[in-house]
Amino acid sequence: MFASKVCRNNFSFGPDARLVTATRLDCDIGNITVESSSAGQEQRRRLQNYQHEDIITGHEFKRATKQVLLLTQRPADASKRLVPERIVQRKAPSKLYDYWNSFGQPREVTLGTEYFHIFDLMNHDFARGLQVQWEGYGTSDEDTTWEPAKKVRSLNPVLLCHYLEREGIGRRIVRMSMATGLSVSPPCSLYEAGGT
Repeated sequence: MFASKVCRNNFSFGPDARLVTATRLDCDIGNITVESSSAGQEQRRRLQNYQHEDIITGHEFKRATKQVLLLTQRPADASKRLVPERIVQRKAPSKLYDYWNSFGQPREVTLGTEYFHIFDLMNHDFARGLQVQWEGYGTSDEDTTWEPAKKVRSLNPVLLCHYLEREGIGRRIVRMSMATGLSVSPPCSLYEAGGT
């Protein structure tokens, strides 16, 4: 169903999936050269562009950043792209899950790593913590885990702040602190100076 091609290259992605350095990529999909100029930035943006009809043809695991890049091919023009896994998961999650399931083993075994990046925060429970959906994994109870807020904050503080804002939790903490006189530090800078 899926042909796996793992490339060796000199791409380096930061934790926010932005390209930090790039020299040249050589693999079965051909040669793609990325420059560091503004034209190179446009080329990177185009190469990372993912459309639902694109076909996942392989993957690459960057050990230094623990990031997964997916090799994709666009049927309309046969162009090839290296797309961060997070982008594919956001736009076509079932296609991504089908790709990993095609290996007949867990994603972490296929990649040879036990390191995971947080994709989304699904729920919270003050006793259990935050329900985490991981990059490359679905939303089932089997695929998600409950993690302490402190761990989530250390792994992805921006995502935690967005979740707290979305759920109205941060504002409740600040109001509770103001009402009770207890010193409770707000979880995010969004709630400084007595925000509501």
